Amino acid sequence: MNHCLFFVNDTDGLLTRDTMSSRLRYFLLETIYFFLSSLGLFVIFRLDWKAHSFWIEHTVKSVACGIWLVHSWDWYRAIWNLAGFRTFEFAKKPYLAYSPAEFWRRYHRQIHRWLYADVYIPLKRLMHPVSALLIVFAISGAAHEYIIDIPVGHFTGYLLLFFILNGLASVITWRLKLCSSFKYVGIALTFIFLIITSVFIFIPVNEGIPFYANQVPSWIRLW
Repeated sequence: MNHCLFFVNDTDGLLTRDTMSSRLRYFLLETIYFFLSSLGLFVIFRLDWKAHSFWIEHTVKSVACGIWLVHSWDWYRAIWNLAGFRTFEFAKKPYLAYSPAEFWRRYHRQIHRWLYADVYIPLKRLMHPVSALLIVFAISGAAHEYIIDIPVGHFTGYLLLFFILNGLASVITWRLKLCSSFKYVGIALTFIFLIITSVFIFIPVNEGIPFYANQVPSWIRLW
C-alpha cells in the first residue's frame, strides 16, 4: 500500500473524475478563501496589540494563523485538482473536534495517515498502544522542533513540549465519545486547551520574528 502524503490512492487511480468546470470553480473558490485569509492575517498583524492583553493577542493571532494554514493547503490542493489529480484534504473541519484526540484525527490528515500507517501500527506490534501513540507525538514534535531550530539557531524544546502535551491529552481522550450538548462542551474545552498549549509553538517563532507585540509572560517561559 502506497502511503503517499498528498495524493489519493485507491482503485480509481490518481486522476479525478470531476469535470474541468467543477475543478475550475473549486480552484477559484479556494483562491478567494486563500486571499481573504491572507488579507485577514496581514490586517491582524498590523493592529496595535499593546492595548490588549497577551492572551487576547495570542488567541486572535494563533486562530488566524491556523485558518490561513488550512486555506493555504486547500489552495495548494486546488491547484493539483485543477491539473486533474485527486488529492487528500488537509483538514476535516477541525473546529468541530470535541477532544484533542479528535482534533489530531481531523487536522493535517496527510501526516496523520502516514504516521498512523507507517509508524503507529508497526510500533503497536512491539509495545502497548499508549506507548506507541506517545512515541508518534514525540517524533512529530522532534520534526517540528528541527524545522524551528534551523532559523532560530538553537534548540528550543517548546515544540517538543507542545506535542508531548497534546500526546498525553490524546491518550486521555483517545476513546472519548461525546454526544448531544456534551459535544459543545468538549469543543469549547478542546479549543481552550489548544489555545493554551499553542503558545509553545509561537514562543520560539517570536525569537526569530516579532510575532507578539506584547511581552511573553515570564511564567510561560519555562527556560
